[in-house]
Amino acid sequence: MWFNDAWVEDFIRFISQFISKFIADKKPPRIIEIHPPFNDYCKNLLQFIELYKYFEKEMSSRYHEMEILIENRYGSQYSGGKFILSTVDNLKELTKLIKEHNLKLRIALDFPQLFSAHHLDIRKFSKDRMLEILKQLCPVREYIASIHLWGKCLGKNGRINVHMGTLDSYFKGLSCEDRSANNVITLNSYAGVDASKEDNPVKGHFLRELHNLLSDGKVRYFLPEVNSEPEHLQSIVRDLIDSGFKFI
Repeated sequence: MWFNDAWVEDFIRFISQFISKFIADKKPPRIIEIHPPFNDYCKNLLQFIELYKYFEKEMSSRYHEMEILIENRYGSQYSGGKFILSTVDNLKELTKLIKEHNLKLRIALDFPQLFSAHHLDIRKFSKDRMLEILKQLCPVREYIASIHLWGKCLGKNGRINVHMGTLDSYFKGLSCEDRSANNVITLNSYAGVDASKEDNPVKGHFLRELHNLLSDGKVRYFLPEVNSEPEHLQSIVRDLIDSGFKFI
Protein backbone atom coordinates (compact mmCIF):
# COMPACT_ATOMS: atom_id res chain seq x y z
CA MET A 1 0.00 0.00 0.00
CA TRP A 2 1.25 3.47 -0.97
CA PHE A 3 4.60 2.22 -2.24
CA ASN A 4 5.23 4.89 -4.86
CA ASP A 5 3.63 7.02 -7.59
CA ALA A 6 3.18 4.01 -9.87
CA TRP A 7 1.25 2.16 -7.15
CA VAL A 8 -1.05 5.15 -6.72
CA GLU A 9 -1.74 5.22 -10.47
CA ASP A 10 -2.55 1.50 -10.39
CA PHE A 11 -4.87 1.99 -7.42
CA ILE A 12 -6.76 4.77 -9.20
CA ARG A 13 -7.06 2.60 -12.29
CA PHE A 14 -8.28 -0.36 -10.23
CA ILE A 15 -11.02 1.68 -8.54
CA SER A 16 -12.22 3.14 -11.83
CA GLN A 17 -12.32 -0.27 -13.52
CA PHE A 18 -14.08 -1.83 -10.55
CA ILE A 19 -16.81 0.81 -10.65
CA SER A 20 -17.31 0.51 -14.41
CA LYS A 21 -17.28 -3.31 -14.52
CA PHE A 22 -18.86 -4.49 -11.30
CA ILE A 23 -21.29 -1.82 -10.12
CA ALA A 24 -24.53 -2.20 -12.09
CA ASP A 25 -25.60 1.44 -12.20
CA LYS A 26 -21.98 2.69 -12.46
CA LYS A 27 -22.64 4.86 -9.43
CA PRO A 28 -19.44 5.18 -7.41
CA PRO A 29 -19.37 4.25 -3.73
CA ARG A 30 -20.04 7.08 -1.32
CA ILE A 31 -17.02 6.17 0.80
CA ILE A 32 -13.61 4.68 0.14
CA GLU A 33 -11.72 3.59 3.23
CA ILE A 34 -7.98 3.21 2.87
CA HIS A 35 -5.30 1.78 5.13
CA PRO A 36 -2.01 3.47 5.99
CA PRO A 37 1.31 2.18 4.68
CA PHE A 38 4.07 0.43 6.64
CA ASN A 39 7.16 2.27 7.79
CA ASP A 40 9.70 0.00 6.10
CA TYR A 41 8.99 1.61 2.74
CA CYS A 42 6.96 4.74 3.61
CA LYS A 43 8.95 6.34 6.39
CA ASN A 44 6.47 8.84 7.76
CA LEU A 45 3.12 10.53 7.34
CA LEU A 46 4.52 13.38 5.27
CA GLN A 47 5.82 10.91 2.68
CA PHE A 48 2.39 9.27 2.65
CA ILE A 49 0.62 12.61 2.17
CA GLU A 50 2.88 13.46 -0.77
CA LEU A 51 1.70 10.22 -2.43
CA TYR A 52 -1.90 10.56 -1.32
CA LYS A 53 -2.48 14.11 -2.65
CA TYR A 54 -2.60 12.99 -6.27
CA PHE A 55 -4.97 10.13 -5.38
CA GLU A 56 -7.42 12.51 -3.72
CA LYS A 57 -7.21 14.99 -6.59
CA GLU A 58 -8.04 12.30 -9.15
CA MET A 59 -10.83 10.73 -7.09
CA SER A 60 -12.43 14.12 -6.39
CA SER A 61 -12.33 15.11 -10.05
CA ARG A 62 -13.98 11.85 -11.16
CA TYR A 63 -16.36 11.21 -8.26
CA HIS A 64 -17.44 14.51 -6.74
CA GLU A 65 -19.43 13.14 -3.80
CA MET A 66 -16.99 10.44 -2.77
CA GLU A 67 -15.52 10.63 0.74
CA ILE A 68 -12.10 9.17 1.49
CA LEU A 69 -11.38 7.92 5.00
CA ILE A 70 -8.19 6.45 6.42
CA GLU A 71 -8.28 3.92 9.25
CA ASN A 72 -5.75 3.80 12.05
CA ARG A 73 -4.14 0.36 12.16
CA TYR A 74 -2.10 -1.62 14.63
CA GLY A 75 -0.74 -5.12 14.28
CA SER A 76 -0.49 -7.23 11.14
CA GLN A 77 0.81 -10.54 9.84
CA TYR A 78 3.18 -8.47 7.73
CA SER A 79 6.59 -8.52 9.41
CA GLY A 80 8.47 -5.98 7.31
CA GLY A 81 7.41 -2.90 9.25
CA LYS A 82 4.75 -1.22 11.34
CA PHE A 83 1.79 0.94 10.33
CA ILE A 84 2.58 4.65 10.33
CA LEU A 85 -0.89 5.60 11.64
CA SER A 86 -1.52 3.89 14.97
CA THR A 87 -1.30 6.20 17.99
CA VAL A 88 -2.93 9.43 19.11
CA ASP A 89 0.26 11.31 18.24
CA ASN A 90 0.12 9.86 14.72
CA LEU A 91 -3.48 11.04 14.38
CA LYS A 92 -2.57 14.53 15.56
CA GLU A 93 0.28 14.70 13.06
CA LEU A 94 -2.00 13.50 10.26
CA THR A 95 -4.67 16.13 10.94
CA LYS A 96 -1.98 18.81 10.97
CA LEU A 97 -0.83 17.66 7.52
CA ILE A 98 -4.41 17.47 6.24
CA LYS A 99 -4.92 21.08 7.26
CA GLU A 100 -1.58 22.25 5.85
CA HIS A 101 -2.26 20.62 2.47
CA ASN A 102 -5.97 21.53 2.39
CA LEU A 103 -7.07 17.93 1.92
CA LYS A 104 -10.51 16.37 2.25
CA LEU A 105 -9.15 13.20 3.85
CA ARG A 106 -10.88 12.19 7.07
CA ILE A 107 -10.35 9.55 9.74
CA ALA A 108 -12.12 6.24 10.34
CA LEU A 109 -11.19 5.81 13.98
CA ASP A 110 -10.88 2.20 15.10
CA PHE A 111 -11.00 2.26 18.90
CA PRO A 112 -9.87 -1.31 19.67
CA GLN A 113 -6.83 -0.84 17.41
CA LEU A 114 -6.11 2.55 18.97
CA PHE A 115 -6.23 1.02 22.45
CA SER A 116 -3.95 -1.82 21.35
CA ALA A 117 -1.45 0.71 19.99
CA HIS A 118 -1.36 2.22 23.50
CA HIS A 119 -1.04 -1.22 25.14
CA LEU A 120 -4.60 -1.37 26.46
CA ASP A 121 -6.36 -4.66 25.88
CA ILE A 122 -8.33 -7.42 27.57
CA ARG A 123 -7.43 -7.49 31.27
CA LYS A 124 -5.00 -4.62 30.74
CA PHE A 125 -7.41 -1.67 30.80
CA SER A 126 -6.85 1.34 33.02
CA LYS A 127 -9.69 3.85 33.36
CA ASP A 128 -7.22 6.71 33.88
CA ARG A 129 -5.15 5.75 30.84
CA MET A 130 -8.28 5.33 28.72
CA LEU A 131 -9.49 8.79 29.77
CA GLU A 132 -6.10 10.27 28.91
CA ILE A 133 -6.22 8.78 25.41
CA LEU A 134 -9.78 9.93 24.73
CA LYS A 135 -9.05 13.45 26.01
CA GLN A 136 -6.07 13.68 23.66
CA LEU A 137 -8.41 13.00 20.74
CA CYS A 138 -10.36 16.23 21.29
CA PRO A 139 -8.16 18.31 18.94
CA VAL A 140 -8.71 15.83 16.08
CA ARG A 141 -12.39 15.01 16.52
CA GLU A 142 -13.52 17.35 13.73
CA TYR A 143 -11.58 15.09 11.36
CA ILE A 144 -13.22 11.89 12.66
CA ALA A 145 -15.87 10.89 10.10
CA SER A 146 -16.40 7.29 11.15
CA ILE A 147 -15.85 5.02 14.13
CA HIS A 148 -15.05 1.32 14.15
CA LEU A 149 -16.13 -0.65 17.18
CA TRP A 150 -16.04 -4.38 17.86
CA GLY A 151 -15.57 -6.88 20.64
CA LYS A 152 -12.90 -9.27 21.75
CA CYS A 153 -13.03 -12.34 23.95
CA LEU A 154 -10.62 -14.87 25.43
CA GLY A 155 -10.32 -18.16 23.63
CA LYS A 156 -8.44 -21.31 24.48
CA ASN A 157 -5.22 -20.88 26.43
CA GLY A 158 -6.15 -17.23 27.03
CA ARG A 159 -5.68 -16.26 23.38
CA ILE A 160 -7.51 -13.07 22.44
CA ASN A 161 -10.10 -13.53 19.69
CA VAL A 162 -10.71 -10.30 17.78
CA HIS A 163 -13.90 -9.11 16.08
CA MET A 164 -15.82 -11.52 18.28
CA GLY A 165 -18.03 -11.02 21.31
CA THR A 166 -19.36 -7.85 22.89
CA LEU A 167 -18.03 -4.81 24.68
CA ASP A 168 -18.63 -6.72 27.91
CA SER A 169 -16.34 -9.55 26.87
CA TYR A 170 -13.78 -6.97 25.67
CA PHE A 171 -13.65 -4.74 28.71
CA LYS A 172 -14.37 -7.42 31.32
CA GLY A 173 -12.11 -10.14 29.93
CA LEU A 174 -14.77 -12.79 29.40
CA SER A 175 -13.99 -16.07 27.68
CA CYS A 176 -15.37 -17.59 24.49
CA GLU A 177 -15.01 -20.87 22.67
CA ASP A 178 -12.33 -21.10 20.07
CA ARG A 179 -13.88 -20.25 16.69
CA SER A 180 -12.39 -23.40 15.23
CA ALA A 181 -14.84 -25.40 17.34
CA ASN A 182 -18.02 -25.60 15.23
CA ASN A 183 -17.51 -21.96 14.13
CA VAL A 184 -19.53 -20.65 17.06
CA ILE A 185 -18.85 -18.78 20.26
CA THR A 186 -20.75 -18.87 23.49
CA LEU A 187 -21.31 -15.32 24.58
CA ASN A 188 -25.09 -15.32 24.36
CA SER A 189 -25.28 -15.04 28.14
CA TYR A 190 -23.42 -11.72 27.90
CA ALA A 191 -25.49 -10.19 25.09
CA GLY A 192 -28.30 -8.98 27.34
CA VAL A 193 -26.21 -6.78 29.63
CA ASP A 194 -27.62 -3.28 30.09
CA ALA A 195 -25.02 -0.58 29.46
CA SER A 196 -26.71 1.71 31.96
CA LYS A 197 -25.78 -0.64 34.81
CA GLU A 198 -22.39 -0.47 36.45
CA ASP A 199 -21.75 -4.22 36.24
CA ASN A 200 -18.89 -3.41 33.89
CA PRO A 201 -17.42 -0.08 35.06
CA VAL A 202 -14.63 0.00 32.45
CA LYS A 203 -17.16 -0.39 29.64
CA GLY A 204 -19.41 2.25 31.19
CA HIS A 205 -16.46 4.61 31.53
CA PHE A 206 -15.50 4.11 27.88
CA LEU A 207 -19.03 4.70 26.61
CA ARG A 208 -19.47 7.88 28.65
CA GLU A 209 -16.16 9.32 27.51
CA LEU A 210 -16.80 8.29 23.90
CA HIS A 211 -20.14 10.10 24.01
CA ASN A 212 -18.46 13.17 25.51
CA LEU A 213 -15.80 13.13 22.80
CA LEU A 214 -18.25 12.90 19.91
CA SER A 215 -20.96 15.21 21.26
CA ASP A 216 -20.18 18.00 18.81
CA GLY A 217 -23.31 17.86 16.63
CA LYS A 218 -21.50 16.09 13.78
CA VAL A 219 -23.09 13.06 12.11
CA ARG A 220 -20.64 10.17 11.73
CA TYR A 221 -20.61 6.74 10.16
CA PHE A 222 -20.53 3.66 12.37
CA LEU A 223 -18.81 0.47 11.24
CA PRO A 224 -19.23 -2.48 13.62
CA GLU A 225 -16.70 -5.14 12.66
CA VAL A 226 -18.38 -8.06 14.43
CA ASN A 227 -17.75 -11.52 13.00
CA SER A 228 -19.52 -13.58 15.64
CA GLU A 229 -23.19 -13.83 16.61
CA PRO A 230 -25.87 -11.31 15.51
CA GLU A 231 -26.69 -10.86 19.20
CA HIS A 232 -23.21 -9.51 19.81
CA LEU A 233 -23.66 -6.83 17.18
CA GLN A 234 -27.05 -6.01 18.69
CA SER A 235 -25.45 -5.76 22.12
CA ILE A 236 -22.87 -3.21 20.93
CA VAL A 237 -25.54 -1.13 19.19
CA ARG A 238 -27.71 -1.26 22.29
CA ASP A 239 -24.76 -0.14 24.44
CA LEU A 240 -24.31 2.91 22.21
CA ILE A 241 -28.03 3.78 22.25
CA ASP A 242 -28.21 3.36 26.03
CA SER A 243 -25.25 5.73 26.30
CA GLY A 244 -26.98 8.49 24.34
CA PHE A 245 -25.97 7.85 20.74
CA LYS A 246 -28.60 8.14 18.02
CA PHE A 247 -28.75 6.19 14.77
CA ILE A 248 -30.30 7.94 11.76
